[in-house]
Amino acid sequence: MADTPERGATKQSWVLVILALIGGVVIGQLGGTVALTPAPSPGSGPPPPTFAGQIETMPRAEVLSYARGLGFDRSDGAGDTQRLTVVDLMAVPPAPVPGPLCRIEPMQGAAELERDELAAGRIVARIINRDSIPYPELALGPSDTTYWWVDSATTGQWRTLLVSSEDTVLIAPRGLSLVRAFEDSTRRWGQALARWRWQGQDEGLWVTCTATSACLVE
Repeated sequence: MADTPERGATKQSWVLVILALIGGVVIGQLGGTVALTPAPSPGSGPPPPTFAGQIETMPRAEVLSYARGLGFDRSDGAGDTQRLTVVDLMAVPPAPVPGPLCRIEPMQGAAELERDELAAGRIVARIINRDSIPYPELALGPSDTTYWWVDSATTGQWRTLLVSSEDTVLIAPRGLSLVRAFEDSTRRWGQALARWRWQGQDEGLWVTCTATSACLVE
């Protein structure tokens, strides 16, 4: 009797089942196992290396070479994009208006840092100006990228240095708050995150910067 399409499909199904069983037996005899390993989150991974030098006194080109060699999480949800607020001085009275469109992206591995590693100095995020409007408060020139450095080893106080990719834009020092993220001391960040955070009159910077804390620039 000639095979019908239904019979042919049934035979193919049995062949696939038999091959799968044979493969399982062979793997078992070899002592092997089959496991599916989930891909790591783009924001996870080892902590970024520190910069070997005083960031304020080293040539800007060396600092930028270090910064550009680091990985930043570009995935949706890891970073944040919005227009920053500027003051229209021509208005009477002066009024806040939407300014340049900027994005903040976390450093891959920033959420794995320990407190002493952060104190020694790390870049924890980058800020990208997607506009032709400068934003001096964050050391951003037109169409510029600025890198967010954090340390406390030099002064004993937590601080931020914002390093522009443009030599003509001065490094901008800012204060920093290190904020405990969890009441439960056993909890840790699952991945690095960065956000714009409204501070009443202007945008602040927020990023996961140790395994259990966040850095906030107001």
